[in-house]
Amino acid sequence: MLWIRIQGWIPYISTSEIHSDEDLETKLKDTPGYAGLKRSIADIGQQEHVYVWKTDEMNKYRVIEGASRATILRELARRKEGQPDESKFRTIKAKILPPHFPPEHIVILLAKIHVRGAGVRSWGRYVEAKFIYDHTEPRDGAKALMSVASLAQWLGKSVSWVSRLRDAYKFAREFVEYLDSPDAENKAFHEFSTLEEIVKCSGFGPRLKGNPTKPLRCAAKFSTW
Repeated sequence: MLWIRIQGWIPYISTSEIHSDEDLETKLKDTPGYAGLKRSIADIGQQEHVYVWKTDEMNKYRVIEGASRATILRELARRKEGQPDESKFRTIKAKILPPHFPPEHIVILLAKIHVRGAGVRSWGRYVEAKFIYDHTEPRDGAKALMSVASLAQWLGKSVSWVSRLRDAYKFAREFVEYLDSPDAENKAFHEFSTLEEIVKCSGFGPRLKGNPTKPLRCAAKFSTW
């Protein structure tokens, strides 16, 4: 049976919007690729395992990777209730992580699945940038989970590549705050390649850090929003 919680690191969704599994399921249904994955699972069943984790203090496993698959199976199980194929969607194929699996190792696992490993299920640049930011930036007075150099090593990327994406996501956050509209996050997602180019402009780094000591020079031309 699906005795799991799907709350975890969900790349397309702000955790501030989520207060329950039901909230998260509703948000996941609007994420890219959900509809196509749902059709596939309905037709041929679950093909890829999800990764789940539970400490001794938790009463349910938490999905670390595969929240969309778990949500789809729940949705199909409800829809198929009382039908002959209901049982097909009442169980989930999962790889269970050890109870004391370190948070840093969870980050490494996700990096290998979505960025570096064989048969990578690519997140795309915006989500890669969010992943880097979420795990290398200090939060609420606590130090960052990993350093840029350490994460770069596990991603198989250069430190400059990781730093550039982190800075681009920082700028995207400011862009979202500046727009202050319901679709701002979606605009940042679709305009992220342009935001990246702006961050590359000479002198932009100090400005992003609140220290505009150099004039901004940029050879590229950008459209306005």
